[in-house]
Formats: sequence, structure tokens, C-alpha cells
Amino acid sequence: MTTKKILFATDFSEGAAVAEAKAVELALALGAELHLLHSWSIPIVPSGFGVADVSVDITNAVQNASEELMKRELEKLKATGLKVQGTVKLAEPWSCIVETAKAIDASMIVMGTHGRRGLPRVLLGSVAEKVVRTAGCPVLTVSSHDRANASVTAA
Repeated sequence: MTTKKILFATDFSEGAAVAEAKAVELALALGAELHLLHSWSIPIVPSGFGVADVSVDITNAVQNASEELMKRELEKLKATGLKVQGTVKLAEPWSCIVETAKAIDASMIVMGTHGRRGLPRVLLGSVAEKVVRTAGCPVLTVSSHDRANASVTAA
């Protein structure tokens, strides 16, 4: 198997920085393109009157902030010499990651894990677990606890 494209799914957290460093390392070593994806969804919040609406202003603000963070990441990563692309999508993260990997014909997905256990995992679910179970390509999950390897620097 030749690795031509690596999809790196990010939420821009400190934990994602650990996985990003691994994705960059792999892309450089394999001569692969690196595609960054940030997918976010609007949480459904029940209220006494049904489901609470999220304003268009809030949605636009989150989208704009996400696009700015993506722009910064891409600028940083271009300095490493990698061929990089980035996308921000308003969609359910786990399904968006799987669909994007298929759409770009990714050879691999790299993503961080938060390591939630117990009730938080039951309530919040596990994006990484759903991606691992449904992706059509290998998925490398990187623990967010390994912060010592979280730096990306230009070559």
C-alpha cells in the first residue's frame, strides 16, 4: 500500500496538536499530502419549550473562528515543506471524517483521542471510536496524553 494522502482530523485542541505532530511526521516520511479537516456540529440542547435554537450569528461566529484557526494551521504546516490543504465543515464530526476520507481517497486517517472513560464517554460518545469502526482506510489514533511530542516545526 502506498500512502498518498493522509487525512488529519482536528478540533484544534492541545490533544489534537499531539496527533498533528504524528500526522506531519508520517506525511514527511511517506511523501504524502496532508489534508486537515475540522468538522463541528451544533449541539442539540433540550429546553422546557422543546429544542433550543442556536442563532445564525453564533453559527457564523463559530464557522469564522474555525476557518481562522484552520488558516493559521495551514500557514504553519506549509513551512514544513508539506503539501497541505484544509477544510472546515459544519457536519457531524465522525461521519464527516469518514466521508471526507472517502471523497479525497485518503490512505490513512490520523486523529487524536481524548481518553474519556465512564459517564463522560457515554454522554459525549467517542468520535474516534466511530471513525475506527466505520472508516474504509486505516485509522491511527494518538492519545492526547502524550504532550511531549506535540510540536510541529519547519524542516
